[in-house]
Amino acid sequence: MDGPAALRRTDDERPPRWWSRRAAAALCSREGSFEYSRLVAPALFVAGLFAYWLIYHLQLPYGPPVRSDGEGYYAYLPAYLIYGDPSLASVVREHFLPTYAHTGFTPSDFGLTLQSTGSWLDKYEIGEALLLVPIFLIGHVIALVHDGAAATGYTHPEVYAVGTGGLVYAVLGILALRAVLRRWFSDGVTAATLVVIILGTGLFHYATYDSIFSHAFAFGAVSVTLLCALRWFERPDSWWRAAGFGLAAGTVVVVRIPDLVILPGVLLLGVGSVAALRARVRLLARDHAARSALALGCSAVPMVPQVLTWWVATGYLIVQPYVGESFHFAHPHLLAALFSFYPHGLFPYAPSLLLAVIGVGIAWWRRREMALPVTVAFLPFWYVMSSWWDWSFSDGFGDRIFVDILPLLALPLAVFFASLRPGWLRRGAAALTGVLVLVTISLMVAYWRGALGGAGAPVGEYLRLVIHP
Repeated sequence: MDGPAALRRTDDERPPRWWSRRAAAALCSREGSFEYSRLVAPALFVAGLFAYWLIYHLQLPYGPPVRSDGEGYYAYLPAYLIYGDPSLASVVREHFLPTYAHTGFTPSDFGLTLQSTGSWLDKYEIGEALLLVPIFLIGHVIALVHDGAAATGYTHPEVYAVGTGGLVYAVLGILALRAVLRRWFSDGVTAATLVVIILGTGLFHYATYDSIFSHAFAFGAVSVTLLCALRWFERPDSWWRAAGFGLAAGTVVVVRIPDLVILPGVLLLGVGSVAALRARVRLLARDHAARSALALGCSAVPMVPQVLTWWVATGYLIVQPYVGESFHFAHPHLLAALFSFYPHGLFPYAPSLLLAVIGVGIAWWRRREMALPVTVAFLPFWYVMSSWWDWSFSDGFGDRIFVDILPLLALPLAVFFASLRPGWLRRGAAALTGVLVLVTISLMVAYWRGALGGAGAPVGEYLRLVIHP
């Protein structure tokens, strides 16, 4: 069946007796069945806050929340909102130079390079900083009350407040992704898929430990874009839904510009045949061309701040901010990006996603309206990211770049779970999935303890850490 048609919920899931009526009502469908998938996002938020507190209470390796790449993503906030300095010179003078003078690190190690204009170019996209503004302001108000004039943007209330940003947007992404999955799948399949996406991949890590890296924000933006696309396709005559999709799609790009390659797949969501493809093209290009134009125009709005920062720094509206770093499209590391242990690839550190690969095969046989968009999104994403000069994306837990495309990989993962009809097969798959998820959790714990290096581990060391993290 083509198109995002919702399944009938025939399961007779009832809330347990100990559940309050009010809470049960909030977690039930319109038909009155209890929906466990509604618990996943709140559980992620609570578990994430506890993990976040534990990480910094125990003072695990790598320092405060704003560090490494996070310094570059975060620099826009104090520069614009505290110093009122779009040149970024103030934040370099007041923070980067004194903070890292004794380490030998320079601003360029955190993505900032001095330009001939006298301004500093930040190679990291501004989208994450834009998403962090409300959280940063909360932390800044707390800092003003606590420290007064010393609230420079780098006080504990400010940096530890924004450190929760990755978790906030991961939770938002899970909420949106649940709404997408429930259009096709049962509550049980949806809940299982969401749990695996959270714990069987790097998402939980990048929502807590490395929460200022861009990946949890990208996950949230892509999830919301999927939901906005479905809502618009369900009511293509809606101007508001077209605008919402455009803004969401633009946010995906301004958070991580290379994630642009995901969007064609999003536009094909629900298309599984040549006839459906023609209908989608006709809908977007002819029947509702004006709304498509509005969506396209709205998608450019989030990019305006990015273009302005480039212009202030360099005098040019379009620049290549990654100086000395580039894609090598003629020599992609396709297999290594998926299967390498050291440096880290995708599957050794998120083996549960192999089930999504099986799900893609099943979807091409039975659910092409999901197989086509996932394939169209994943193949160019895989190729582009494996063509980057640092194809493993350096220090981090697992191949972190694939966190960005997890919302789309959730679809074939759900197809896999939904295809398990006999009870014995379902129980066996549940046991296998549990083992695969535990592998990721063991490796994540090892990384948190400093036992697993930022580039991964050779096979022997990898197996040792899986058994004794």
